[in-house]
Amino acid sequence: MNKIYTIAIIGTGARGAKAYGRLIYKSPDRYKITHLCDINPTVLNTVGDEFCVPAENRFENPQEFFAERRADVLVIATPDDCHVEHCLSAMKLGYDILCEKPLTDKEEDCKALLETQKKYGNKILVCHVLRYALSYLKLKELLDSGVLGRLVSLNWVEPVGYWHQAHSYVRGNWRNTAHAAPMILAKCCHDLDLIQYFAEAKCKSVSSIGGLTFFKPECAPEGATMRCSDCALKDTCAYSAYRIYVERWKANGSPAVDWPYNVLVTEPVTEEKILNAIKEGPY
Repeated sequence: MNKIYTIAIIGTGARGAKAYGRLIYKSPDRYKITHLCDINPTVLNTVGDEFCVPAENRFENPQEFFAERRADVLVIATPDDCHVEHCLSAMKLGYDILCEKPLTDKEEDCKALLETQKKYGNKILVCHVLRYALSYLKLKELLDSGVLGRLVSLNWVEPVGYWHQAHSYVRGNWRNTAHAAPMILAKCCHDLDLIQYFAEAKCKSVSSIGGLTFFKPECAPEGATMRCSDCALKDTCAYSAYRIYVERWKANGSPAVDWPYNVLVTEPVTEEKILNAIKEGPY
């Protein structure tokens, strides 16, 4: 009989619960989610109920959660600036780890993680999930087959839609480097990983050129307010949180479970919850 691996998840948001957690939960013959940790008790208990995790195995305090090993594998899907701390704690407890990308933007943190992994021998997988997308697997197959000839160069572009830019990298969890890694890692680590995967060669150098030129107070249109919810331009502005979250949600059929609306609020998604989120939350 094959082993059923026990799984603990720290960070029960869009990635930890709605992506990886739900996928894991669908394979009860291979995995069992046994413990959860999240600093938001509402989210924690909603997810705990969904995954049938006993109340005594739900933790709001990460320090209490890391007091001992809870499962075979730990899924780390906390904010970017927590990844290193949680990975180090998990390795010392003996977990094998699935960690949301990016691990860190600091060289010294990478060295500390590598040294700790060598000491404890953990298996660690970073969530570069596009490697497993069917289109990229097919592209890799074609490149390796030689049918396209010899790979000489790659011109790779990451087209981030204007509304996705506003949602993910101007507002919310990845709005600046005080909370998250720079965009070249927070978003383009997928591209960096795929380029090396296709080229099968080590990278010699990386450069990132950009600047904050548009999303600044002096560029705000006349009459704009601090919050989209009470702004006179909310019905016409391309970056209006009201248009992106309320109007798009309605146009998509008002789904109770759908991204990015379920990043703003706990499921089931409702108009009342969204309106409250854009009045008071980081989005």
